[in-house]
Amino acid sequence: MRSYKELFEKFIKGGDKTLKKIIFAFIVGVILMNLGNFVFDKKDQRIESTEQKEVNAKEDSTKENTIEGRLGRALSNIKGAGKTEVTLNMESTNSLNDKDGGIKGVIVVCEGANDIRVKDEIQKATQILLDLPLHKVYVIPKQS
Repeated sequence: MRSYKELFEKFIKGGDKTLKKIIFAFIVGVILMNLGNFVFDKKDQRIESTEQKEVNAKEDSTKENTIEGRLGRALSNIKGAGKTEVTLNMESTNSLNDKDGGIKGVIVVCEGANDIRVKDEIQKATQILLDLPLHKVYVIPKQS
């Protein structure tokens, strides 16, 4: 059995062509495996990430529209509120596990907001329905 030193010296001097071919094939194989992982895995992850973002955006949009519609209908039933429009500012995250469901703020535009009592009732109702602090709810009068 030859020692590693003898094999190395023979390799350096160019005597053993078979060993050179094996080492060359090994190096090329390692490079191709790493290159393949780098190119294909990143592309697949980007595709999955983009598809997941699109799905999350659709779900968030649907959730946002549902909340806006239900809240607007509920607030328009308050005495003196009149026609009411609700706009939500939602978190742009993948998970909506916050206590406020990812809602950053709410603007309520209604005809009766000029009356301070109506405005106060709308603000309280919005706070309670969405479980938001007061500073995240803004009620303004609708233009005539």
